[in-house]
Amino acid sequence: MILATVREWRVNRFTLLLSLVTLLPSYSARHPATAEQTFPPRELIGQVPSAILALNYSVACQANPQFPAINARVWRAGREIRFQLFYRENHTQVLLGEMLPGDSAQTVSEQVQLEPNPECELRSLQAQLTSMDTTVSARDPLNQRQQSRLAIKHSPFLIIRPDQLQNHQTDLPLALAYSIFTSPQGTTILRYTMIFSDEDSQPSENDTEFQMARYGRRTDIEWLYQVELDRDLNVLNRTYQGDIILGAGHSTRPFHGEFLPHTLHPVLYNVATHNVFSDQPLPEQKRFKHLIGFALFPADEIPAPLAREQVMLQHPWIFEASDAELAREHRLQQAITEYLLVEINGQLNQGKFRAVVETNGGTRFLSGNGLGDVDRLGEDLWHRQSFTGIPLSEAILEDLGYRIHGEFHLEQTSLTRPNLDLMQLRFFRVRKDEKQVSIEEVSHHFDCAYEGIETRCWF
Repeated sequence: MILATVREWRVNRFTLLLSLVTLLPSYSARHPATAEQTFPPRELIGQVPSAILALNYSVACQANPQFPAINARVWRAGREIRFQLFYRENHTQVLLGEMLPGDSAQTVSEQVQLEPNPECELRSLQAQLTSMDTTVSARDPLNQRQQSRLAIKHSPFLIIRPDQLQNHQTDLPLALAYSIFTSPQGTTILRYTMIFSDEDSQPSENDTEFQMARYGRRTDIEWLYQVELDRDLNVLNRTYQGDIILGAGHSTRPFHGEFLPHTLHPVLYNVATHNVFSDQPLPEQKRFKHLIGFALFPADEIPAPLAREQVMLQHPWIFEASDAELAREHRLQQAITEYLLVEINGQLNQGKFRAVVETNGGTRFLSGNGLGDVDRLGEDLWHRQSFTGIPLSEAILEDLGYRIHGEFHLEQTSLTRPNLDLMQLRFFRVRKDEKQVSIEEVSHHFDCAYEGIETRCWF
């Protein structure tokens, strides 16, 4: 491992750009707008170390900022890699591709550019550059360390949508997670899941409440890319989530695209406002002066049977980032801190239902304000766990189980009776103060009797 020297800046909002970067040259003449069109030579697979830029930082923002982050980018071999330094988060990692001769934290950080945000300021920033060997041997057990190396080796580089060329604050990729499992044929499947701050294809408050009812969140979570490996960890095939036709719908497509030079990092393109992808650029993306995208570090694993939303519970600042975007776009009905989040563990074989909180005073609160249903558990992965969100208020959440008592139950919303094998319910809320966003489990306020769709919990 190469640990490069650390460079630290302490700046205010007015000197942000001048303190961190030199003037960046124009890349339009020197760098093409497409990735290298050759498959990595077999002898280089697993032999080229991956360069990882780790940033520890401190960002301070005004109360309730419209955009609780500082946008940043780093220039790397003709690519513009975008990332954010979020308020209430203090660490991020960026995959840079192959390690280049002369790389150090200083030389890489000189290619970093920050966009001033009048609501936020960067208090401190430390950069560390690490060279990671991602070689994985089939002779060794596929333990956590091996799985992490495998996930880094194949992680995708995602090109922005054309509308994101100017709008740097919409549908931001916030987290990249991976799952590793065995197929029925005995092969190893590596799947990547990305969390976006929003989904621009849903233009109304009702759309976002539908999301709260079905998933318990308003972010967009999509599987992005998948690799199938044989027992010797050789690649059998690659697929990605694409559209059905003309940017509409969702489908699984074989990957026939390009890779970043000398790596197994595939280049994918975000091609629709509901965040689906392609291995070929749109005409507008072909006109980009250089490759512009995100190279998120796959920091989190989603093992069976956990829902994809568990990544958000591990990183609750994601809830705040999503709320801020919806508020900027006038689509935020209630803050996430006013919701009771319900984790549903089991299996749903048919039907739909919604969750209800009913107080002893007769007031009823419906999941997603009654604008959606739970019609699936664990989409795109294990089909065993999901979330739903019930809008209450922070005051009610504080008193729930203390001064306010009543019942939680499920209600059938489909014509056919839901075939629900319910194993467990857990209850959470999101708290936010001046220092942090946190998750609090409040399951101890609920006493549940499990009987499928007839389940009742008293508080």
